[in-house]
Amino acid sequence: MNWLQYPSESNEVRLNTVDREISRHFRNKKKAYLKAKIDLYRGINVFKEGYRPRTYRVKGGEGDLFADCYRINGNKM
Repeated sequence: MNWLQYPSESNEVRLNTVDREISRHFRNKKKAYLKAKIDLYRGINVFKEGYRPRTYRVKGGEGDLFADCYRINGNKM
């Protein structure tokens, strides 16, 4: 209130500085809040997808592509 009651150039500069700091503070708080919310929804989407088994593919010596675990380990069925 002191800055507004006694207008001067130095008081105006202080008021603008404080105003910028406050705006920056709340902008950063909002950014952090939205980032946390986005991460939450990403986690929910991953959870909703459920379990997806991985398929491992390995290239053999002659360039053949193996996708089952028996041929990768060298065991025959």
